[in-house]
Amino acid sequence: MEYDNESQSNNSDASEGRAPKTKGSTSVTDLDPVKMYLKRIGTVSLLDREGEVAIAKRIEEGRIALYEALFSCRAGVKAL
Repeated sequence: MEYDNESQSNNSDASEGRAPKTKGSTSVTDLDPVKMYLKRIGTVSLLDREGEVAIAKRIEEGRIALYEALFSCRAGVKAL
């Protein structure tokens, strides 16, 4: 008995618990939001030490600017 490659791959998918893939359709696993998220974040480069330090400095500068603006007006001081 002869099998073509497509029917063999469909059979192996079904035996492994995956939905068989057919042309023009998407399987349930292709629509899994967790898998889609993990696939997408896998392409994003991570910060190195210098990048983390630069972001931390920007956050601290923003926090200082916020406090300066808040304490420079009476309404801000009264609110606290």
